[in-house]
Amino acid sequence: MEKNALWQAVLAKIEPDISRPNFLTWFQGTGIKEVEQNIATVFVPNAFTKEWLQNKYHKAILHAIRSITTDIRDITYIIGRFE
Repeated sequence: MEKNALWQAVLAKIEPDISRPNFLTWFQGTGIKEVEQNIATVFVPNAFTKEWLQNKYHKAILHAIRSITTDIRDITYIIGRFE
């Protein structure tokens, strides 16, 4: 699955469980930069968002991504914008 399509599928699984304002705050400006060696690298707009996703939403993101593909075993987060 192409990385942008994968991330959109992940967001579609996460969005119903989060309030709309929280979803927009924490997931706007994010995406998958790459998938290598069974690790998805998710880009985020800033350090605060990176920390928040790692601490608050990592399990939900990992669960959503694994429900779509079993190829990904973990997620890392980086600050930046990639497309």
